[in-house]
Amino acid sequence: MKKYLYTILAAALVQMPFQAVAKSVEKDNAKGEYFFAHHGYNKALAFYTDLLDKSPRQKNPLLCARIADCYRLTGQPDQAAAFYSRALNDAKPATGKHPAKAGINKNTTNTQLPNDVTLHYGEVLMTLQCYEDAAMWLREYLATTPNDRRAANLVKGCEHAATLRSDMPEGVETFLSLNTDLSEYGPVINNQRLVYTSDTTPVTYKKKDKFTGEYFFKLYQVTATEEGHCSSDFQSVETKGLGKFHDANCAFTKDGQTMYFTRNNVENDIFGQSSVPDDRNKVHLQIMIASDYNKAANKFETVTPFPYNNKDYSTAHPAINPNGDMLIFTSDMPGGEGGTDLYMCRKDNDGKWAAPQNMGKTINTEGAELLPVFLDNNTITFTSNGHPGLGGEDVYYATWNNATQSWGNVVNAGVPVNSSYDDMSLTMYNDGQNGYFASNRPAEKGSENIFHYYRQKLVLKLNLVNSSVGNAIDGATVTLQGAKDIHSLITDAQGSATTPLYPLTSYKVTINKKGYKELKTVFSTSNIKRLHDVDTFYKTIQLEPEQDITFTAKILDEETRKPIDNPLMVISKEGSNHTDTINMATGTPFNHMLEPNAIYHINAVKDSYYSDEKVVSTMGLTGTIKLSDTMLMCRLGVGVICQIESIYYDFNKATIRTDALPSLDKLLKFMHFFPHMRIQLNSHTDCRGSDAYNMRLSNARAQAVVKYLISKGIKANRLQGKGFGESKPIYKCDNCETCDESYRQQNRRTEFQVLSM
Repeated sequence: MKKYLYTILAAALVQMPFQAVAKSVEKDNAKGEYFFAHHGYNKALAFYTDLLDKSPRQKNPLLCARIADCYRLTGQPDQAAAFYSRALNDAKPATGKHPAKAGINKNTTNTQLPNDVTLHYGEVLMTLQCYEDAAMWLREYLATTPNDRRAANLVKGCEHAATLRSDMPEGVETFLSLNTDLSEYGPVINNQRLVYTSDTTPVTYKKKDKFTGEYFFKLYQVTATEEGHCSSDFQSVETKGLGKFHDANCAFTKDGQTMYFTRNNVENDIFGQSSVPDDRNKVHLQIMIASDYNKAANKFETVTPFPYNNKDYSTAHPAINPNGDMLIFTSDMPGGEGGTDLYMCRKDNDGKWAAPQNMGKTINTEGAELLPVFLDNNTITFTSNGHPGLGGEDVYYATWNNATQSWGNVVNAGVPVNSSYDDMSLTMYNDGQNGYFASNRPAEKGSENIFHYYRQKLVLKLNLVNSSVGNAIDGATVTLQGAKDIHSLITDAQGSATTPLYPLTSYKVTINKKGYKELKTVFSTSNIKRLHDVDTFYKTIQLEPEQDITFTAKILDEETRKPIDNPLMVISKEGSNHTDTINMATGTPFNHMLEPNAIYHINAVKDSYYSDEKVVSTMGLTGTIKLSDTMLMCRLGVGVICQIESIYYDFNKATIRTDALPSLDKLLKFMHFFPHMRIQLNSHTDCRGSDAYNMRLSNARAQAVVKYLISKGIKANRLQGKGFGESKPIYKCDNCETCDESYRQQNRRTEFQVLSM
């Protein structure tokens, strides 16, 4: 990766002659150190690896660490991790323990390594998503540098990376065709143009940096749409001095007539303009202001320096707010938190930029904070490797607090903008939905690339219903497979399941539920447009049962035989804690699918009505079965008689059968619900036996019910029982001996009569 412009310090643009040395090893080392110091990491790497090849069996932890640094700084984490590991192993004392674990000061001998080797090893392990190992080395670094907030934040990043990576991304990224195997980064939007930094040469200007051997960075622009469609009309952003220096990372005023950009530190001399090195012979970066835009020539005619540039440190990566009165930039000036910090300038009453202020510890860490971008007057994005993240550099949001006049509320932008690699420079269109960012994550082209970002958080709320009767299906497994993820859901008691999904993605959906035919279908999120911060879309899917057993019932008034107004139906299955509650429209039959080999309890509920429970069994039923019944609801009132269904008796017995207990328990709840109601239990027999015998038997049966209710806590003064023998049959049998047993059993019944309310 091109760290020399990316992490502020620019390559020196003046030559430093090599001092002649006697030995080739010393000469190679000197050359490697020279190019490393001037950010020519690829050239330095060639000298370092040559040195290592000359002594393959000799332990040289410092050289291995230097090679690892070169790989890390050129975006090759696999090789960097291998050489950091080798360096740390070579640095082990004779005990075989790592110096820190052996209690040895790492700086006491020439074979020991500086502390930051463990820090950098942890960083590249994070890039490789080896978070557990990374945390171990970062904690080791913290043991010797306990006040380093950046390292502590990296440990937090390791601890939370799994959660952050598993979160459904709030959008999708698309690789742009303008990318090459060199670097493209720093995208900004200027009207209908995408402006970015690159060391590729789509136009002229083929001057190379003598330290890196690669072309100077330049600013380029192409026509672009909000949807990420970029043309091939590459143009350089023309400014005075173009082609002689590194030009990078820019920002435009709202009208596009002024551009703030980054350039090597230069000054005017008799030769025009020359680079200005510091006392260590390094050239830093400065912010330049391009103005007087000539539309016909497509060129900024005037370039002036930002008033707070300094040859001894860098000012770079400018960002200006839409109002034009606040500028944020990156600098490694003395007095910061460490690495590079973000600074803020505001215009004074005369329209001049006031002195820069460090944005403080909420934003800045001991690591690198850089590449700020204004999304609006109150929101910025910036890049950091010092806040908790996924590894490498991540993009973060921060918001302006008008009360405190400061920036804060730092939030990781999450995936897909962030990855374990270096991610940077998120910029968005005014719609807040589309934008661009850069990353060196693995892609079709090498180095840094620019991606279009479509920001959308989609949530699917799925409802499963039975295709025959329309009731909800709980406990179904729903598997969704898209190009980037696969996950499964279980529907809840209402037949619903909720999950986030990728935008612009097609999903294969497979649904399984015991007792239903497997369903496979597809749907796409491509045509779902973002209207709000979170878009929930609803989809109902019908499953076809393998065995179609349904129960249908009319809900009628017992006296008038007319439909009950909007009754509530409650259905539960024996052995299950789940209960379905269904609001019914007036006159609509209750229609519900039942599972095979199960027993259901069904109740109709309505204020001022009593309805007995229906017990429906599907034991042994197979195929397509349609069960039907009528549920009568008794409207309560003094003197009203309501039948208690399912309280039947065996012939010649007054004992309450087990199958009667659910109905009695429902009557018990009913009595608790109406605590002042008094009732009379009326019991009846069938036609067999003498009148006197049946009268005694029915009285005994009525008293059995009274005793049961009293045993469950109902006061005796609220209950009385009366037997009617065979005097009031439901079905009158002309010949008792030949009468159907089902008719006789329905005559052996119990009712209750309301005495008072």
